[in-house]
Amino acid sequence: MLDEDLEGAIADAATYKHAIVSAHVPAAAMAPAWFIPAVREAVRREISELKELKVMMSKVLSLQLHICLQLNCYSKNMNRQYGNGSVQQFEIVPFLVVEDGQTRLQDPTEEPVSAPLIIYDIHSDGIYAA
Repeated sequence: MLDEDLEGAIADAATYKHAIVSAHVPAAAMAPAWFIPAVREAVRREISELKELKVMMSKVLSLQLHICLQLNCYSKNMNRQYGNGSVQQFEIVPFLVVEDGQTRLQDPTEEPVSAPLIIYDIHSDGIYAA
């Protein structure tokens, strides 16, 4: 259902509820004439704010992904400069994990992966063996 359809459906439901209640409640207890249009406007505003929030969250997630990729590339580039790792220890190269809409970097040496720490290139022998 489109957001506009949802807005219309909510407003129609409020109108329907008002019609049902008005058939069983004395006129003195009824909502004033301005009430239904006010509810429709409030629903429209809330849906509009939710749309804006959805756009902002998309931008934040995109930025998080960009930062994670930059950190990942940084670690890889540093490792390339370290040669075989005998002089300078290799950087841990995290990988991206997306869970429940959240993007984060996962250290491969921690749970649930628990890969061995590769300090020098000699430790990488056979790591890709299947």
